[in-house]
Amino acid sequence: PGRIVEPKQVTIVNGVEVRLEKVVTTPSETAVTLCFNNKNPAYDDWTALPTLIINWQRYEAGLISQGRASNPNCQIAYFNAVLYNETGNWQLQVKELIGLKRNTPGPSLQIDGPWNFRFEMP
Repeated sequence: PGRIVEPKQVTIVNGVEVRLEKVVTTPSETAVTLCFNNKNPAYDDWTALPTLIINWQRYEAGLISQGRASNPNCQIAYFNAVLYNETGNWQLQVKELIGLKRNTPGPSLQIDGPWNFRFEMP
């Protein structure tokens, strides 16, 4: 059993849209689905670096998965902390997006945020 919240909140910073699509918390992990638009098309692999903030405590994502999201413009970030019993006001912050060229070596592109989201976890 898990608890699911679908905020579908959009925040735009520096012309880049990030959408908080879904948050799922279970007794063993919490997964956050983030989607991106208006990215630089020269980079085809994008990763967000999200942090959850609950009751002033910060939790960094442990694993980022592009492949398990149903939309190629989305990613799922996994938090290994036990957050299942945490309710109330949650915050999610994405400090930056990092773009890579999948088939071409070269430097990454960093787009600074932050993109901030607030939502209620029942």
